[in-house]
Amino acid sequence: MRGTRFKMQGKIKPTVNKFLEEFQPGEKVHIDFSSHTGVPNPKFQGRTGTILTRRGNGYEIQVTDMDAVKKIYLKPEHLKKA
Repeated sequence: MRGTRFKMQGKIKPTVNKFLEEFQPGEKVHIDFSSHTGVPNPKFQGRTGTILTRRGNGYEIQVTDMDAVKKIYLKPEHLKKA
């Protein structure tokens, strides 16, 4: 499995609006690597999760990984409304 080296090539730079986007608890979001800072594990790329709470600058997201339910913490630049 490749790392993020090739996944990040050819992507568009995020705008300021992407960093300031707000999400509400219970909303469904897609996980997308749009910048290098705070990139989650590559296995979460393209997954859909549910916002649980806001944590500082980021959000706590519930994602299913096979049969396990996991919580990950991401900044809004890595999230897109589903």
